[in-house]
Amino acid sequence: MSKVLEHYHYLREIPELGFEEFKTSAYIADQLDKAGLKVTRGVNETTGIVAEIGGA
Repeated sequence: MSKVLEHYHYLREIPELGFEEFKTSAYIADQLDKAGLKVTRGVNETTGIVAEIGGA
């Protein structure tokens, strides 16, 4: 199974209400961190995340 489908299936198993996606946000931030991106969590004091992609 492709990684995209794995992520899709995992995220579908943890449904959350809008603006209360704490598990979803944590999962995505963890995956981006594992991919080597600089991740900022808790943007706007909520579930927001920002990932920085380096480059020249």
